[in-house]
Amino acid sequence: MALVATLTANFVIRSKHHTKVEVTATSPLHRFYLQDSLLKVDTVTHVKQAFIKDWDYYHDHDAKEFYPNPKDSNKVAITLLVYTNDDDTCFGVFNSATKQWYYSFDEVYLQPSSADTIAYQCSKKLVYDIPKNKWTAGLTQPRIMSITILYIPPTEYAKIPNSLIRKLPF
Repeated sequence: MALVATLTANFVIRSKHHTKVEVTATSPLHRFYLQDSLLKVDTVTHVKQAFIKDWDYYHDHDAKEFYPNPKDSNKVAITLLVYTNDDDTCFGVFNSATKQWYYSFDEVYLQPSSADTIAYQCSKKLVYDIPKNKWTAGLTQPRIMSITILYIPPTEYAKIPNSLIRKLPF
């Protein structure tokens, strides 16, 4: 009976609560290297972009292949690789020096970081801001929404096509 009363009270007063954003996790993103010939050249601005259409090299190759050989000067350092795979736009990153990871377009948001040397992944959640009292508990309130944000250097962010940049929902 107490559980039913607590849950009922939480549902009734939920709409009266304010919301707050909590950071649940952050991890750095590392720079990696791609062959110069693989990158698409934008003919308007003559800037190389890490956007590769219908490409699956990122999934098929080992992480060691993304780091430069001292004799190879034809590689470009990037933080975020934008490519298509099975008709889905994907973002390839390195969460550690050897662990490569990718995010689908639907599950991640892109934002510029505060400096060209800073790149990181951040998970945030929107929750109800519940004051402490004996009738409601924060544990019984579900999170409203969770998102993952990739903060990448502003120079790389400027090269991403506008169609891939979405406004943050909160």
